[in-house]
Amino acid sequence: MLKTFDIFDTLLCRCFVHPIELFEFIEWKYNIPQFGKHRPLAELDARKELKFESEVTIEDIYRFLKTQLNLTSEKVARLIELEKYEEVRCLKPIRLGHERLRQSLVEGNDIGFISDIYLDRATIMRALNENGVPVADSNLYLSSELKGMKSNGKLFRAVIEARGIEPDQIFHVGDNLRSDVEMAQEEGLNAELFKYMEANRYEKHGNNSHILIKLAHGVARQVRLSKEAISCRKHDTIYDVSVSLVGPLVFAFAYWCLREADKKNITNLYFLSRDGQIISEVAKLIGKSSFPKIHVRYLFVSRQALLLPAMTELVEEEFEWILAPTYYFSLNIVFKRVGLQPEAYREGLQKVGLGMGFDEQLDEEARIILKEFFRSISSDILKIAAEKRKLLVAYLAQEGFLAGTNKGIVDVGWSGTLQRSLSRIIGIEDFPESLTGFYFGITRKKTLPQDPMLGWFFDLERKRDLINNFYIIPVVELFFAANHGGVIDYYLGEKDIKVNLRYERNDRALKWGLYYQHKGILDFAERFLQCSDSAQIDDVPELFADEVERTLKLFFTDPTIEEARAYGAYEDAEDQNESYFVRLAKGYDFYELIDFFRHGKKHHHNEWLEAAFVLSRRDFVDFVRRYVRLCS
Repeated sequence: MLKTFDIFDTLLCRCFVHPIELFEFIEWKYNIPQFGKHRPLAELDARKELKFESEVTIEDIYRFLKTQLNLTSEKVARLIELEKYEEVRCLKPIRLGHERLRQSLVEGNDIGFISDIYLDRATIMRALNENGVPVADSNLYLSSELKGMKSNGKLFRAVIEARGIEPDQIFHVGDNLRSDVEMAQEEGLNAELFKYMEANRYEKHGNNSHILIKLAHGVARQVRLSKEAISCRKHDTIYDVSVSLVGPLVFAFAYWCLREADKKNITNLYFLSRDGQIISEVAKLIGKSSFPKIHVRYLFVSRQALLLPAMTELVEEEFEWILAPTYYFSLNIVFKRVGLQPEAYREGLQKVGLGMGFDEQLDEEARIILKEFFRSISSDILKIAAEKRKLLVAYLAQEGFLAGTNKGIVDVGWSGTLQRSLSRIIGIEDFPESLTGFYFGITRKKTLPQDPMLGWFFDLERKRDLINNFYIIPVVELFFAANHGGVIDYYLGEKDIKVNLRYERNDRALKWGLYYQHKGILDFAERFLQCSDSAQIDDVPELFADEVERTLKLFFTDPTIEEARAYGAYEDAEDQNESYFVRLAKGYDFYELIDFFRHGKKHHHNEWLEAAFVLSRRDFVDFVRRYVRLCS
């Protein structure tokens, strides 16, 4: 049996969803006016000349392009070589296609490669060899040489004649239903449709999209199709979403941070843990070629590690974070925020009516009483703050944060609380300077007046409708999750200041699939930089912003069942000390649906409802919704 394989979109994949986009890319990258428009028109004219009955060559195409663009013969020769170079450079193997090929070899089949293509043999051989396809010169059948095409059946006839075998001794695999399957079958071959190369819903775009948007979508599809096999379906989903949705988001944000820092002559950019971990890794990739003067640093901090040490008096502003009304709100949770244990104050707590169990939920009245109790023990709290501040200052000095004025910080969002705390520490230590913060998004500003706070995706003036939903923030923060625990505080080691992490490995997140999220984001970033050649991508942050909003809306408002299962399973810690965890989404049973539609009762206030409903029985959701509506 001769097993033949189509090449493009079966074994090899371009970094563009549509092949024609390569010509737009060449025009953009090399500044060749009208190339993207006229290159396809020249090919059409060349095919018309042959009445669409025979294949054209790249030389035939450029004969028409020479006239259309008024090119010299020398320019034509250079452009032909340039197109061949970019064509080969933009290709990557499709894993499932390669697996089919390897299996066919193991089974002892003869192998052939068939392609409707205007390119020459040497170019196609180079493309196959560079992407790990074992091809012999005699096993390659190209329409550009044989003139017949798969699309009219003549190329299949040429293969039958060249091999001297019966048609039913050939089994062909390809991605085009008409050319690879129906025409092969009409010629008597066995054929199978290869249907794994489609762009997913995040990778689709309009014809008028900017070439960098098209490149990003094509790169995402290419990376996704070339990935190594992932046995766990949840992890596979996480990787795919990370490549197609999260990857472009993180890349654009990281690029924006570097670009804006460069404009401000900031040479030391500190990415705050834990949200800054993956952003800093992407920033390092970008910075190598585009912003070599900026030092990307990772600073181990947290709300717990900064807010308490930055406090010098117990004023109303401090109570915002000390008594922040999280879903679970107990004495243990609140006392931990100020570095104390409620057990040490049992007697005093009992006197003010707070002698219940330390893990019991506190109501609003208890919250008011606790506020006054903390005022009465403010000296204890401020003493702890001062002790922790000494170690924090030593750590910041060790990391170079207190030296010089050309520094900025990067965080996901949302109000600048950590920036304010860092700026306070700088001021306390007599380093009077402003501190610029770069953020994914800004919901309100808590920074000191002298400190600039800049947002990429949205800020107080540039709103995004998505952010009105409470669950958006924890899910977006999941996109930036780190592989280590949160920072508790700092301690003096033998030689330097050490960071006291809640745990070294974020096993909860790693078990969920964090490794695949990080890998997907980094794989996208690396390939996008390779394909763009880091040329002229300064507009990426602005170009990607609206596209990110479109894909986020798709993800949040209409998740697939696989996405709802994968991301809904993540357990989020709302409290800064990770005192409890809640799933981002879980299905509702019949009685829970009644409670929800009647009384608005959710599993927790940050729940991703759209995903929760996808995880619930659809008939239950529809029935209860209609029933409650009729009864109201």
